[in-house]
Amino acid sequence: MSFKGSEKHFFLGGNTPKGFYSYYDYLLPQESARKIYCIKGGPGTGKSTLMKKVAEAAKKKGADVEFAHCSSDPDSLDGVIIRPANIALVDGTSPHIVDPKTPGAVDTLLNLGSFWDEDALRRHKDGIMKANERIREHFGRAYVYLAAARILHDDAEKICRESIKNNAHSAFEENILYREFAEIPISDAKGNVRKLFASGITPKGMVDYSQTLFEGYKTYTLKGYVGDTLHRICDIAINRGFNVEAYYCPFAPDKRIDHLLIPKLNLAFTVSNKFHSYENGEVVDFTDSSSKYILETHKAEREFALAETDRLINQAISAITQAKQYHDELEKYYIPAMDFGKIDEICEKTVKEVLEFI
Repeated sequence: MSFKGSEKHFFLGGNTPKGFYSYYDYLLPQESARKIYCIKGGPGTGKSTLMKKVAEAAKKKGADVEFAHCSSDPDSLDGVIIRPANIALVDGTSPHIVDPKTPGAVDTLLNLGSFWDEDALRRHKDGIMKANERIREHFGRAYVYLAAARILHDDAEKICRESIKNNAHSAFEENILYREFAEIPISDAKGNVRKLFASGITPKGMVDYSQTLFEGYKTYTLKGYVGDTLHRICDIAINRGFNVEAYYCPFAPDKRIDHLLIPKLNLAFTVSNKFHSYENGEVVDFTDSSSKYILETHKAEREFALAETDRLINQAISAITQAKQYHDELEKYYIPAMDFGKIDEICEKTVKEVLEFI
């Protein structure tokens, strides 16, 4: 089995104006998966540590590893995918409830809750319930702030959209169609879209992993108002039978693609802005096609909307940070109640199983 030894980082779920938004179904297709470990257990029970140990062992053997980080704590992992062995490990606990879909044949359940002292946890029932309630409250408040920020951001974006002239987006898309797809016919079978997040709104602020995506790719870097351009290029690719990776904006998780990869063509498109800056590849700046009159006429409104958007995002980050503090408090209840000797045994067994596939 051949590996390149590459490393990729992203998020499977995100904190968004629509609440916690999950793309966990795109972890690894059941049809192509050799094995998926679904890990259950409470805070601090060793789920992320187990995944990190498996990933490190796989990397040492030269495997390609994808790291899915937790948007509520980017230092922790929600999942690990080892390619091309097509093995994954995933955190199956709240808020990203994941259960085995093909038990035994594909999915293996690792229940770390089997190794905790329930009597010890029951003694802290009130504290655990209170911490969980505070976590829900702070996340709920964060999502209200993000929803309000999205409304203001959309108003600022509307001004940018109206400023674009001369069919700039259509001209670029036609140019890409000619330069990259001219000799590739429409396919009888469409390609698939794998949806993920390359950036996240986290307790550490805006965390961006997009720099880990583009090694070895011919990249087009887009600036200014991009609109639906990447969606249309995505359609061009999948209509020609190519599988693509679409990395969505956590601010518009159901609508806006920030980065698009077409692995078979080694072709990538990325939007560069203050949240995720990228200057390599061929740069296309749509602000050159904007009406400066429209932008100047609505400058005050746009600046107000963007300033309030930033303020509300910071308020959301503050609320998520407070939720993380209560999550850390939960770990103080769970960690002393765990039999980590047993968990180490499970970890060693899992590492050995995974390495046999590489």
